[in-house]
Amino acid sequence: MLNYQHVRDSYGTDGASTLILPAAKSLYDKFKNLPGAPPQSVQDTVGVIHFERHLSLSTSSGGTFLKFPGRVSCAGVYGAGLAVAGDDSIRISCLCSGNGDDIIKMRLAGFVADLLLRCAQSDEWQDFLAVMVQSIVNHSESTQLSGLSDKHEAIVYVGVIAIIQQGTRTTLAFCHSTESFYFGFIDSAGNREVVLSTQPDESRVGHFVGGQYKL
Repeated sequence: MLNYQHVRDSYGTDGASTLILPAAKSLYDKFKNLPGAPPQSVQDTVGVIHFERHLSLSTSSGGTFLKFPGRVSCAGVYGAGLAVAGDDSIRISCLCSGNGDDIIKMRLAGFVADLLLRCAQSDEWQDFLAVMVQSIVNHSESTQLSGLSDKHEAIVYVGVIAIIQQGTRTTLAFCHSTESFYFGFIDSAGNREVVLSTQPDESRVGHFVGGQYKL
């Protein structure tokens, strides 16, 4: 894995500090000198799962402001921010958002994709949403979480979306313990739908809500 300090010490930065824009430096200084926590703002992940003749997945990271040099987000780690499992008969595609450090520790996208693949291969009908939520909760309990609630209690702070393709049947399942989760999809008939899922109130952050759609 690339590490900033290693690259810097081995190859130098060639005066990269001169690439810092004045506006970016001003913003950095503003937040660095704040006496308390900054006001909340939107820092969303943007991800896409596209499947037609071929499958394509992509995700980005909203980023962590004032992050340590060399930190790699979950979007840059396969199996953490995104993953695929299965073959042409049954295929699971998964994207994750939220606390990137915890997503990496849990290898969350790969964990969910492998889990749902086993469910889809079962002869019994599976409630993908229920299985996904309970398994993530169980997995988080054995992980040293860095996400914190307003009461400074450790919480799992993630959003997950998965596409389950079984022959001609395609299911979308999602869950999130974040304040909100916003996504859209196009079903097999070409109908478009946009979903904004939210917690009933802020005290529920860290607890999962979710849903399931037939595509």
